Amino acid sequence: MWLFVASSYDPLNSQYLYVKMAPKRKRTGSSSSAEDGSSREVHGGDGGDGGGSTLTSPPSDTQAQAQALAQVACPYLDTVNRSVLDFDMEKVCSVSLSTQNVYCCLVCGKFLAGRGKATPAYTHSVQHGHFVFLNLSAESVAEAQTQQTQPGRGRFYCLPDNYEIVDPSLDDIKFNLAPTYSPADIARLENDNRDLSRDQHGASYLPGFLGLNNLGCTDYVNAAVRALSHVRLFRNYFLRADSMEYKQCRSVLVHRLGDCLRRLWSPRSLKSNVSPQGLVNAVSTATNTGTNRRFQLSNSSSGKAGGSTECMDFFNWLLSEVHRALTLTTGAAAAAATTSTSGSSSSSSSSSAKTSSIVTDCFQGVVEVTEQRRRAGAAAGAKTGVEDLPWKESKRRVPFQHLSLDLPPPPLFKEGDEQLIIPTVNIYELLKKFDGQQWTETLRGEEHVRRRYRILKLPPVLVFHLVRVSDKTGFRKERNPTIVTFPLRQLDMKDYCSAAVSAPAPTSAPTSAPVPAAEALHGMTVPQLKAVVKAHGTAAQLAALTGCDKKQLLQVATGACADAVAAAAAAAAAASVAAQAQKSKYSLLANICRESTQATALQGISVGATTESALSRVSVSNSKAFKIHLQNRPTKQWFELEDLHVTELEPSQIGVSEASILIFESGAEV
Repeated sequence: MWLFVASSYDPLNSQYLYVKMAPKRKRTGSSSSAEDGSSREVHGGDGGDGGGSTLTSPPSDTQAQAQALAQVACPYLDTVNRSVLDFDMEKVCSVSLSTQNVYCCLVCGKFLAGRGKATPAYTHSVQHGHFVFLNLSAESVAEAQTQQTQPGRGRFYCLPDNYEIVDPSLDDIKFNLAPTYSPADIARLENDNRDLSRDQHGASYLPGFLGLNNLGCTDYVNAAVRALSHVRLFRNYFLRADSMEYKQCRSVLVHRLGDCLRRLWSPRSLKSNVSPQGLVNAVSTATNTGTNRRFQLSNSSSGKAGGSTECMDFFNWLLSEVHRALTLTTGAAAAAATTSTSGSSSSSSSSSAKTSSIVTDCFQGVVEVTEQRRRAGAAAGAKTGVEDLPWKESKRRVPFQHLSLDLPPPPLFKEGDEQLIIPTVNIYELLKKFDGQQWTETLRGEEHVRRRYRILKLPPVLVFHLVRVSDKTGFRKERNPTIVTFPLRQLDMKDYCSAAVSAPAPTSAPTSAPVPAAEALHGMTVPQLKAVVKAHGTAAQLAALTGCDKKQLLQVATGACADAVAAAAAAAAAASVAAQAQKSKYSLLANICRESTQATALQGISVGATTESALSRVSVSNSKAFKIHLQNRPTKQWFELEDLHVTELEPSQIGVSEASILIFESGAEV
């Protein structure tokens, strides 16, 4: 007796595929039968009669497509609860704390290890009746991001029956496990990010502007990550995640950062916020130096958000660590190529590959530092009898990732009407530090040092750090509340770069007709020479055409051609200068600010009877969390983001904030 068992459903032909099970037979001689003693034949039919022809011939294209689209049906898919799923958490078993072969229960959202008998996942499925699980495990961090050499990651299983589930209705869950973006998706997010998305709870959100959980004291981490997520070159690098250096990178921090950026821009997120727990854990591991950690990631003893950690410190450290990890990966790959293919050219490429990464491509510029040193006047005069000693000057070129701007000290005295006014300064006044003329003087012991700066190379993304925190007393850090005004667009940096050679103004408008060479003029006739003068000559040269012989006409034509060549060269030089000037113009990308508790309670700019110690000497520990101002480019709308809070903002409110980090992007229109 033959037994027909429904195996799968053919969606193209609207019929089921059946497996024909034959009864067990005795093995005799060289008889070939299945290892389990049964033979199988696949039949197609309408659903229940088991009729159809045996598939003994090679499958056709239609049948191959049907087999590719065949679903492994599971009767428990209706128990999947997407509202409890959270893939931002660490992939650790909640029972055994194991990181190997971890599965997520799609019914309750718990992370459990194993799929075999006596494992936490198997026991959970039997005891609680939760049958659908998703494989989360990965052999390494790099494989977890590149989705390579992992046959099990991202697959769905039914326990305790232990069979794989293949169903397109689960694709959204697989996308949220590891979001991926094509070039078309990235272009759509950049140019057409207008429509709001909805999560499983019905909350609407805008991709790229999701809330970030504050894990105790990580407001500065959230602000820095949000700023990096809107730097286009940096963001697209991690959204694509297809470069060889990224795939081969073994740094946990780099891959956790990339995963966080991809989740921030997800248009199909299951929830309208992202938890940076994986990134924070990687930062904690990388900065763990015994009992002390470089960055505070939990609530301080005073209970204030942010503690004493400055966002700029973390921003610099994060970029440096990403650059170091990517260049180490590139250097190791180049070294492997050098050992396999001998030669000096491979060695030179290995050394050059270690110096560049996506960080340097986006943020690195070059500044020329002129430094002068001499002994302090009092100490030197007491020993040598000379008050003014000569300066020892030196110059060097220094690469930079950000430029520090020193704020003027706040006023010590009140105005005549007993009011203390918060000072305001324009950013162009602060940028005079880099004009190559202004000296910045410091005293180091008995040595007098002064420096002046001149920018030699501007990066695509320019980062300014407004130095507000000072520690002059050594006992307490104080903040400078000075308000810095800055333009939202067209910040011109040409006056602070190395001086460009100004091109002379063209004496005549360049023409589109080609200018003949001097040798070609000698072989031309009188009418041809007159045509050349009319095409390229000035008004005075055209007037000289009357009553001149061929020799004089040749001299006039030669002068007209020389003037035309000079005018074309001047126009090209002017166009080059204009293009360089256009590259020196920047538009605001992000503004990271932090307002103190005292300043927030004050009404308006005029403080009235507020004392100097309550305003200009604001303690860092009494400060609120960092927040950031970002713009959605397609709609030109500005937003203020502070942890989970995302609110719309008027552009006029950006300039009156207590800015700490200003990020400008070249060529971006605001």
